[in-house]
Amino acid sequence: MPHSCRDRHLKCVFEPDATRCRKCTETERACVRGLTIRFRPVTTVREKRAGKRGGRGEGGRCRNRELSFAGSQTWVKVPPTVTFAPVASRLEDLDDETHEDDGAGVSTPEEQDATSLPDISATAPAPEHSNTATDSPLSSLTSSAATCAPPGSISALLNIESHHSPLNAFPAVSTSSAAHNDLTTYGPHLPLQQETSSAPSPPPQTTAAAEESFWKPVSPLYRFSTGWPFKSRHEARLFKHYVDHLSVYVDCCDDEAKFARVVPQRAVNYPVLMNAILALSSRSLSRVNGTEDVDSPRYLTQCLEILIPVLDDPLESLDENLLAAIVILRLYEEADDIDEKCHLYGGTRLLNSIAQFVPMGGLGEAASWIFLRQDIYVSLTTGQPLNIDLTNYLSSQAFQKDTPGSWANRMVFVFAKILNYACQQEEAPSKKKWQQLHEEVETWNRMKPWHFRPLWARRPEGDTAPFPEVWMTLPAHVVGQQHYNMASILLATCDPQLSRLGFNGHKSRKVTEAAIVQNLKAIVGLAIGNGGVAAATFHASHILCAFGSYLEDPADREAAVAFLESGMTDKIGWRAVRIIESLRDQWKI
Repeated sequence: MPHSCRDRHLKCVFEPDATRCRKCTETERACVRGLTIRFRPVTTVREKRAGKRGGRGEGGRCRNRELSFAGSQTWVKVPPTVTFAPVASRLEDLDDETHEDDGAGVSTPEEQDATSLPDISATAPAPEHSNTATDSPLSSLTSSAATCAPPGSISALLNIESHHSPLNAFPAVSTSSAAHNDLTTYGPHLPLQQETSSAPSPPPQTTAAAEESFWKPVSPLYRFSTGWPFKSRHEARLFKHYVDHLSVYVDCCDDEAKFARVVPQRAVNYPVLMNAILALSSRSLSRVNGTEDVDSPRYLTQCLEILIPVLDDPLESLDENLLAAIVILRLYEEADDIDEKCHLYGGTRLLNSIAQFVPMGGLGEAASWIFLRQDIYVSLTTGQPLNIDLTNYLSSQAFQKDTPGSWANRMVFVFAKILNYACQQEEAPSKKKWQQLHEEVETWNRMKPWHFRPLWARRPEGDTAPFPEVWMTLPAHVVGQQHYNMASILLATCDPQLSRLGFNGHKSRKVTEAAIVQNLKAIVGLAIGNGGVAAATFHASHILCAFGSYLEDPADREAAVAFLESGMTDKIGWRAVRIIESLRDQWKI
């Protein structure tokens, strides 16, 4: 075969619409493009060792090192999608094979169509997704396309103008635990102590499971895509509604906001995530705007068509992307009038089967904590123990970090333990266990960072404003303090001392009921004062559904109903009709 232009040391330059380069056209030769990279068959390496003096002169010794490997040599793992070319005796033979092979040939940019992309869905491994808090939600769209598209085709591929910029990333918040004050203590604020280093980052995933998950075959949920993910302006609006509003609800205790930053990025290549996001956003917007929801059933159907076959073998296909999808579907269920809890039960079974997501950190750990809060909601409204095994959370990084989200998750964990204790109806309440749980709650309240104190608080003002109004700095502060008050309510209702008969029994019960009402009002006051924290409104509805019967003042009852109607339905699109009906039935007794 003729030698390539590269072998003849000629510059191979093509004119527009030409089939041969300039030199080959002038000499009337067949133009053969050579390989850009050449591999030399190296079998030995000459090593030069320094002498006793460490110099390169006298005393230096040289030797040839044979590049031979034993039969027991351990080799690094390679992705199964890698294709190995056969060994060729000459580079020209290999070059000839690449031109003759239509399926696996190496094509040049000139030979490719500038307006289309090669089909590499079968050979491209899954991209490594970033979990850092500095990534914008859509920053991976252009990066993934730039990796796979030929030169000059990115604009045509995305079909967007330069003004379509990704969403801005949220600023990081630095926290410190400079002092420990009680919420009820209104003293002067302590000065903020600047940290000399950033918050501790989770250790790198060096476990065998993490290494295997990187090289294992692509998840069944993965769909390689380089196109713009939205088919219309309406879908882009739904996606933005999730990023701006709905993700804030689930990220209330996550300092890195993974459901607002990581999940939108992965939704580009995981249709199960994309359809779950669009279904949830469509339902939320229709409820807030008071319009008919015609799109969410279609997105939900497309999501389940992908999810159900994968769940047939959950242990093989379970990953953090699947957990994130189930979390979003669970939110979709909670927004409905009739909560069948199907996705919660499926998620808890998966989570209890694979407990590795909590200690590994990342999106899997964030989804696990959201699962716990969702299971708490079911337990509060049904009076049944939790479905999730709490021992899975003991290895979480939330117990080592000193961030607002970590402190809030610790209180959520303690509250979950108290909820299990209170729901064990077949066993007599243990006074020792009750005292232990009470000490854990009060220890958290004493040791919490000083920035958990409210910015401002308004006390109840009689019948006109029976609930207080408390302003906090961060969503994690609100959630942590709400769960502290919720834990105080549960401990008061299951206090073993109340079961003792005596002359002061009635008086003790009255004191307990007053404490329950006070904590109940504090929870609602935190939701009223932090209207931008949708989770606070949701938690307040949970506790009202479970303990709203303790409200005896008619003004308190009407204020609670008004809060549920305005906060749940009008602001976040969650229907509160069943909760209000349940409360009014309890108040009639």
